[in-house]
Amino acid sequence: MIETLEIHGYRCFQSFRMSGLARVNLLVGRNNCGKTALLEAMELWVTGGARFYVPLLRRGESFPEDPNLPEGELEYDVRQLFHGREITTNAELEVAARSRAGPERKVCLQVTESSRPGPDRVMGDEASDADDAAEPPTLLVRRNGPALDRAIGLTARFGWRPQAGSVPEPGPTGGQRFAYLFLSTGPWSGRVASDMWGRIALTDDEDRILDALHLLDSGIEKVRFVGTHPRDLRREARGFAVKHASFRPPVPIGSLGDGIWRVFVLATALVSAKGSLVLVDEIDTGLHHTVMRDVWRIALKTAERLGAQVFATTHSLDCISALAEICEDAPQGSIALHRIELGKAEAVTYPQEDIPTAVRHGIETR
Repeated sequence: MIETLEIHGYRCFQSFRMSGLARVNLLVGRNNCGKTALLEAMELWVTGGARFYVPLLRRGESFPEDPNLPEGELEYDVRQLFHGREITTNAELEVAARSRAGPERKVCLQVTESSRPGPDRVMGDEASDADDAAEPPTLLVRRNGPALDRAIGLTARFGWRPQAGSVPEPGPTGGQRFAYLFLSTGPWSGRVASDMWGRIALTDDEDRILDALHLLDSGIEKVRFVGTHPRDLRREARGFAVKHASFRPPVPIGSLGDGIWRVFVLATALVSAKGSLVLVDEIDTGLHHTVMRDVWRIALKTAERLGAQVFATTHSLDCISALAEICEDAPQGSIALHRIELGKAEAVTYPQEDIPTAVRHGIETR
């Protein structure tokens, strides 16, 4: 389990540190303070930089479509990952984390040019002399030291072009190679749940999924993957049906509302997250505040049982208050709240015992 996190040069974080991490962590702060970027930095770290491109795909950070490229082929702007959105000579970003089980682990991304431009020049400056023209830049990936792990070719404007068929969509998981799950704020497609359902189907964990769904609808009796065309699985709430006490035929899960679907995907992610990081952006989206306390209980209980660690964001005071309500009965040190402020070098951390007091006395945690 991660105890401390440090970020240097990633997006809005010139230099940032967060400590006192617990089993379940809620990240709060104003819009554009870096909550989502922090989740992305953790994703970069846990994948060792191998999926550096996923945040670019997820946010749609591509250049305008080039008429010279094949239809539908995009070039993604790697500069967006670096602090200030500019790439200077040997631009570098780093994410480091320390866990209880071992030494600090680091992931570093560095952009280099073979021409070695001067220290004051911004790489890719169109005003540079033609004689100074360099070969296209390269993105270097290093893990835990100076040894090179990967070298990825970029275009002259610091773009990255995926090879046809070689890059998966930015779904919830990094695949079985990587121990993490990422649930973004956007619609959660049927593929999100179907990718994880194989670990749950026909096991006792199906009952835990039903327990979560009963928070919103006690009439749901069973959930089944009904296997639609892969094209349909890209759409929200597709591929699953439920047996409901009020209806004779099976009911498409999407017909029961967005809240049911989001609870189903969230519960599926938590139950399938053995030993993983679970990263959830705006965890309360689509959920009524009255169910959030039970959602937090399920998240904590599941994370404790499976050895997972949860990081979630919110803008909702109701979501924060619901977390505060479970602090008294939760295992000591299992919950923490972290406030992120734009431009501040360290998060303000509220340990478990301080969260109820902070909420009760109106201390600004959002």
